[in-house]
Amino acid sequence: MKSIFRRLNGVERDLIFATFSDENAHFRGEVNKFIFDSGGIPLNHYMIFDSDHYRFINRKRLRTANCNLLKKADQLWVFGKANEL
Repeated sequence: MKSIFRRLNGVERDLIFATFSDENAHFRGEVNKFIFDSGGIPLNHYMIFDSDHYRFINRKRLRTANCNLLKKADQLWVFGKANEL
């Protein structure tokens, strides 16, 4: 049984971690809408951590936070072309 936090309108939904490049970050709202419309609940790091966080918080800590979110997700959806790390 999934957590009560994964219920939307009384229906259990998958948590979907959405990832995409920085250059496509301005599409974050559209990505969330697409996931909601597809029946999932989005976990989108661009909606949780905005660009200001990258100026004030160590990148390693943000990557760790993103990895922890990814571990909680049921699915990973990738939008756009892959970045090199």
